[in-house]
Amino acid sequence: MDCTNGKLPYEKGHLGIEGVFKVKKKLMEENLLKENFKFIVTHFSHNGGLLYSELQEIFRKEKIEVAYDGKIVKI
Repeated sequence: MDCTNGKLPYEKGHLGIEGVFKVKKKLMEENLLKENFKFIVTHFSHNGGLLYSELQEIFRKEKIEVAYDGKIVKI
């Protein structure tokens, strides 16, 4: 999931954190995520104003992984 705008309050186009939370919630409500799904945020910008460790702390509560350059995901 795109999270280009970090802590900025964007929910259309490139998302911010709150937009990511809303999209995940909607996907869950619509039963569009399989059991044991991985939800991963990526595509960050310096404009979002957060470091990797800060993003991890924010998304950990919602069981959302934070991507990084070179991350390999097995599906």
